[in-house]
Amino acid sequence: MRGSIQKKGTTYYVVLPIGPKRKWLKVGPNKKEAERVLVQEVARLHSGPYRELKKVTFAEFARK
Repeated sequence: MRGSIQKKGTTYYVVLPIGPKRKWLKVGPNKKEAERVLVQEVARLHSGPYRELKKVTFAEFARK
């Protein structure tokens, strides 16, 4: 799996394809920092099982 770096305005983002969706991570105004974060995140995804946490409301959380 490969990710990419996107620039919107003055901010760089790391884009990771996870299944059919893409996860966008805001990095900041520095491209070198975005490249470093991209390498770290791809390594983290390949090193072990990745699990995207489902967003729940507080009411659902309180019921559980």
